[in-house]
Amino acid sequence: MSGATSTKPGSKPERDRLRREMLARGCTLEQVVDEMMLRWNFRPRQAWRYAHRLTQGDVAARYNELANDPDAKMIDKRISDYENWPRKGSRPSPDVLDILAQVYETRIEKLIDYQDLEAMPPRDAALLTMYPLMRELNRVDSSTTATVNETTNLPVVQVKVLEPRTAPGPAKVIDPPLEDAIMDAAHESSEHAANAEQTNVVAIQQGSGAGGSQGWPVKSWVRTSRVSSPHLVAVLR
Repeated sequence: MSGATSTKPGSKPERDRLRREMLARGCTLEQVVDEMMLRWNFRPRQAWRYAHRLTQGDVAARYNELANDPDAKMIDKRISDYENWPRKGSRPSPDVLDILAQVYETRIEKLIDYQDLEAMPPRDAALLTMYPLMRELNRVDSSTTATVNETTNLPVVQVKVLEPRTAPGPAKVIDPPLEDAIMDAAHESSEHAANAEQTNVVAIQQGSGAGGSQGWPVKSWVRTSRVSSPHLVAVLR
């Protein structure tokens, strides 16, 4: 019998070598993660931990520091369950994924893939797909409100802008106007209905101020979703 030993694919020596070589060539840590997933079929959350060279105990400890919740302590076994899901293990909630993203210094959508979204409850999947949009909205220094429609499970986002006409900086003028955006969305929907494409228009509402009947101007998002090319149209009322 030969004394040679076989190395398990994706073992720590192989991961460390790949990480070292890719970083030396100027690759980003995200590229290291992508290569680990492609080469060894790791789940996204597992690949991010390996790319950071952390143990599950390390991740649990850092998670507890960030969460600061003595009644909901994270343990290494649960980190393992979250990494293996949905093949096995336990499903991580959006709140758990948000903290894990902070641990790995990445964006929450980088910790999930389509296999995760398929297995999640529709409401969680809608919330997670909303995160990139929420980050973009937050760049305008506005107070955002995100919900999920209970009937359609589609995300609904409202932005309340305080005194937009007197705020410093250039006016936020977004074309096309509201009427044109709605007409364009309706026209596209009718054109592509035969191709099983659908148009979803997020409800446009006028919020009311907390102190009385005076309402806050509301930035509404008209979302026209097509199978081939989903896009968003932003409208400021």
